[in-house]
Amino acid sequence: MTHYGWFFWGLLYIGIPCLSFLWIFEFEKGCQIILWMLFTVWASDIGAYLIGSWLKGPKLAPTISPKKTWSGFLGGVFCGESVGLLSANFFGFDFKGALVFSFGIVLCGIFGDLLESYLKRLKKVKDSGTLIPGHGGLFDRLDSTLAALPFITFILWLTEGYFFK
Repeated sequence: MTHYGWFFWGLLYIGIPCLSFLWIFEFEKGCQIILWMLFTVWASDIGAYLIGSWLKGPKLAPTISPKKTWSGFLGGVFCGESVGLLSANFFGFDFKGALVFSFGIVLCGIFGDLLESYLKRLKKVKDSGTLIPGHGGLFDRLDSTLAALPFITFILWLTEGYFFK
């Protein structure tokens, strides 16, 4: 891919989630929706790391991200879904919607994490930056969030925010 191709896709990779963030924030409960999404993503990331490191097991996507395991995937789903439901209840969101959408956030987060790993493998780099030492770069901290924001935007648009009122 050319330099301009990377630039174009990079703008979309950053721009769409940024616009999604701004659009979500304009909703009546926009701040709560963003916090709920962040809590869900963080719990999923932390749960996947801790449980995957502890239980190990078969690899999820060995050619893309050799350290990610199926136990980590399941741990991330469990932790993300649990925190998503608890925080949705705290914010007064619809339980059924939170059950489904928390799961969607977790899956988007995992996809975003794998996409970031794939892009780094494609460019033959270990870390996306050095801003946060030992953490693989800023994009490694944001990859799940960058994937979850457009998902939440799509759900809000599709349901006209019904589950978050």
